Parts: sequence; structure tokens; C-alpha cells
Amino acid sequence: METPVVIAGNAAPALTLHGAGGRRLSVAELRGRFVAVVFASGRGAEVAAALADLRARLAAVDASAIVVCDGRAWFVPPGSAPQAYWPPGEIAARMYGRSPSRDELVLAVVDPEGSVRFAYRARASSLADALAEALQRAAKDLCASRRPIKVATPDWKALAVVASLALGLGGSTAPAARGPARVVGAVAGARPVIAVT
Repeated sequence: METPVVIAGNAAPALTLHGAGGRRLSVAELRGRFVAVVFASGRGAEVAAALADLRARLAAVDASAIVVCDGRAWFVPPGSAPQAYWPPGEIAARMYGRSPSRDELVLAVVDPEGSVRFAYRARASSLADALAEALQRAAKDLCASRRPIKVATPDWKALAVVASLALGLGGSTAPAARGPARVVGAVAGARPVIAVT
């Protein structure tokens, strides 16, 4: 049976990490800022090597990340050193859409009020490819919105968080065929057109 991905607009599922010395961290405790929850199966070496860059990129958009990968978990606060935790249980991972039998990326961006703003799951040959696909999907979803887009809206912030993840975790391993997202056209009163080339 296919594990569903969390649905954008719904409340974020509960997720608590436990660490040495009785430390605990939950998504609910992180309300007040955007938080990216990432499950990246089979990508332990890529993720561990990219955490320092991810920290700096998340600081630029004032967001945090919880990254779970191959039996390890990290909390990446904006601008601070990543903190190691034990991974959450399988039930919590499934609530976010992670299937235990698949090598995949699951990403959910939780807004400051605790709602899922963006959710994505993909199988990809590399973490960089999966995050580039997530960035493309986030831009497409944002531009497909029927409501007017304002730079200050939570949707733009969610897109910025996904972009930070794509750049921070994907790093220099991003496929050469893809470049940065750029605005290719905007008409006064209309939504901008975003292309990832």
C-alpha cells in the first residue's frame, strides 16, 4: 500500500526527536518560523557533508530544518551548528509520507502556524536531483495559485525554504543541465512566470 504524503494546508503531523541527555525537540516547539522536515533515505553521506552549507542557507530565510537520514537525525537551526538526534520512530516517518521500503526523498515545509505549506515525495538517482525536482514543483504550485501572489506571502517563504534546501543539501552535485530559478516574465497585475533552466 502506498504511504500518502502529508497534504498542504493540513496541520503538520507530530514529530519528536530525542537526543543525548534527555533532550527533546518537536515540530510543535518550532512554531513561529518555517521548518523543513526532510526524510532522505539512502543519502547519509550526501546529507552529512552538506549540513554546514544548509545551515547558512536556512539562516538567510530564517528557517530551520529537521533532517532524517539512514538512522540519524539532525536539527539545523538557522545560523547555528546542526544538532544530532536519534531518528523518530517509523510511525512518525509514515505520517510524513515516508515509505520504509523505498529509497526516496520526502519533504514537508511547515509554516509558523504549524500547517504544511508544501509537501513532496520523489525517487531520484541523487539527493540533488530530488531537491531540484522539489524546487521545480514548489515554483509550479506557487504560480498555479489562483490568488494574487505577494512577495511577503507564506507561499513565497515556503518556496525560499525549498530553494535553500535544494542549494544547501544539493550543493555542487546539482545536475549541470539545471540552473537557478529565475523570473522570466511578469506583467503588472499578473503572476510572475518562474522557470528552472
